[in-house]
Amino acid sequence: MLVQGDTIADVRRESRPPGDAEVIDLGGRTLMPGLVDLHSHILGECFPVAHKMLPSLMAASAANVMRGMVARGFTTVRDAGGADHGHKRAVELGLFPGPRLFVSGRAISQTGGHGDSRAQADTRDPPLCCAQFPGIGRIADGVSEVRKAVRDELRLAPTRSR
Repeated sequence: MLVQGDTIADVRRESRPPGDAEVIDLGGRTLMPGLVDLHSHILGECFPVAHKMLPSLMAASAANVMRGMVARGFTTVRDAGGADHGHKRAVELGLFPGPRLFVSGRAISQTGGHGDSRAQADTRDPPLCCAQFPGIGRIADGVSEVRKAVRDELRLAPTRSR
C-alpha cells in the first residue's frame, strides 16, 4: 500500500515503492482500514452524573474516551446523543486526539424516556432540569415541543452559511 499524505494512493499485491518512500514491514500483521462506529456516546461515562458535572470535566472525559477509540482502531464515530460541535472541532483542530466525529447533538426524548435523566424523586419541570446542562438528551412532549427542540438543536449545529 502506498500512502501519500493522508491518502491511500495505491494498493497492489506486488509493487515497487518510489525510491524515496519509507517501507514499513508489518511482520506478518494484518493491515486494515479504520473501523467506523455508527452508534456511540463519547460522553457515555458522564451520563449517570452529568447534571452534577462541570462541562469542562465532561469535555476532559470525552477526550479520554476518544483517545481510547482511536487506540482500538476506530477512525470515524457517529455520536448518537450528547456530543456537540465543540467536540468535533476540538478533534479537527488537534486539541483532542480522536476519530473523525459526526455529532447528532442531544437526543430528543419524551418525559420518562431514554433521555430523561432525572432521578425518580426529582420533581422539577423537565425543561428546567434537562435542557440547560450538557448530556445525552433533552425532554420534549408533544408535536410543538418536539418541533421547538429540533429547531434549537439545529440552531446549535454550525452551518456553512453562518
